Amino acid sequence: MGGYPVVTWNSYSQTQRLLPSKYRLAKDLPHELQDRVNALPQPYRDSPQATVLFEAMIDEAMDDELGAPPISVINEVTDEGAPSWEFVYTN
Repeated sequence: MGGYPVVTWNSYSQTQRLLPSKYRLAKDLPHELQDRVNALPQPYRDSPQATVLFEAMIDEAMDDELGAPPISVINEVTDEGAPSWEFVYTN
């Protein structure tokens, strides 16, 4: 059209698939929330509120996974409220 290429969603997405994948390192992931929670006292990190916060952190990472079931943290082994805050859920 007028000497300009026509770009459609299909042509754009096919072109993107041909590009090499980005190599992402764990150290480059945002970790401000985890740092703040790790600075809190251990009793809070072992509390039910920490479990709710941890599940919300995972739920936020699942925004682009429509139809995925919710993830619940269930720990019947120790008194920890949530897994280690260094855990990162990503797809």
